Amino acid sequence: MKLGLKPRLIGDDEQKVIFDEVSSPSYGVAQGDVSSEYYFKSNKDVKWTMRNDYLRKYLWMKGCVGVKVFFYEAYIERTKDVLDLLSGSNHYVLNLPWIEFEIVDHGDRIILQAWGTVQSVQPELCVELDINSLVWPGHTVPMTTSRANDYRKSECLYVDDSFLIKYEKDKTYEAIPFFDGDHYRADPSYGGQWAFRDCIRVGRNLVKMPFYELYRGVPEKEIYHVFDYAKDPNLIDFSLINVEHIVSKTFRFTRELVDLNDSLISLAKILNIPLSSSDIFEYNKDELNAEGLRNYPVLQKLAHVASSDMQEQDFLARCKTINEIINKIRVGSLKKLMIAMGVNAKDVERLQPLKLLQGILNLTEGIIEQNEEPSALKHANEFTNFNSTNLKLAPLFINNDLRNSEAHEAVDKSIEHLAKLGFDSATLASGYSHALDFLFDKVIESLKHVNIALNKAMH
Repeated sequence: MKLGLKPRLIGDDEQKVIFDEVSSPSYGVAQGDVSSEYYFKSNKDVKWTMRNDYLRKYLWMKGCVGVKVFFYEAYIERTKDVLDLLSGSNHYVLNLPWIEFEIVDHGDRIILQAWGTVQSVQPELCVELDINSLVWPGHTVPMTTSRANDYRKSECLYVDDSFLIKYEKDKTYEAIPFFDGDHYRADPSYGGQWAFRDCIRVGRNLVKMPFYELYRGVPEKEIYHVFDYAKDPNLIDFSLINVEHIVSKTFRFTRELVDLNDSLISLAKILNIPLSSSDIFEYNKDELNAEGLRNYPVLQKLAHVASSDMQEQDFLARCKTINEIINKIRVGSLKKLMIAMGVNAKDVERLQPLKLLQGILNLTEGIIEQNEEPSALKHANEFTNFNSTNLKLAPLFINNDLRNSEAHEAVDKSIEHLAKLGFDSATLASGYSHALDFLFDKVIESLKHVNIALNKAMH
């Protein structure tokens, strides 16, 4: 009797069997050693464990009781009470329903032994919570299944997006955000077993979902999970409902990257350099429009929940991810473009992606400033110094510095640079979420500026 559980075997010499409830999923419901070797005695203790609710269900179905079994022995003194029990014999036995008690006189000493069993688990099912009894925040009566299934009511709930962390961190689930043309959605799912539906991101850290889809689409334990993060609509500041969330920012960031990819390919054509889209970035517009972030794990990571009370290390990790994505641009292709624009090959030999991108922007802006034709891009180095600092890309360099920040002093220095761009460092007292939003927006603006400059110079 497996109770609908699926077994799996792990280990080599020390093998164990683990039973999982794969439809939920719930892992490690029951587990234990496969076998033991014997040479007069077992070479190890064989141990099995089982989750309480499943154990009680098993006992209930079998009509059995769970017991604790124990054995005790000790040498005892030859007292008058002990001798009275022995009554001249060398053996005394007491049998009770739950214990066997024995005293044996070996002449030189007396031993006491006891074997017992105590009922510890009754064949009674665990009390299960009833989703029909849940009174959701902002409601005065329970949301029953029949009420939730009334599609005409169109009743919705608001949930803190932190409920998504469970699904984002566990590869068992799929929690890839997507854009349906009107809204950004977050519909976690588990294999072909179940899925959330119509979960729409609103505001910075809220998810709106219909009771109708929640009560019919997922297991009860997932409904309880959502309940823990539910918000009272009466306490939500709906004036902030249009504040941009991390998923929207990630998509805007990705769109600028694919536009940059297209812009650099167009520049390569003008400069007579044979480059394909894969020679610049791994991101392309067709795949983004068709599949969203599905084929880009690092972008999915960037779009994970950014809580309002984000800590410094989480902020730095997100900066590192942004920098990692930008640095996926092919350095060799950027060098070819700059050389084709008149820059000496030795001058770009040791430059990294951000410096190369800054150089291309400087050369492009020189062409725009002089109102030159696109053909002038082939000798753009004559119009400006490619290596000069361009403040329009300052956020990219600040982000690069932050991803290398290990010491707190280095972080403070980078925050000072952000303050010069307009960031209010006083907001850090409540967490680093505002810092992430500010920096991410500035990084996107920098990429957008590069795209605008390239398109203007080429047309």
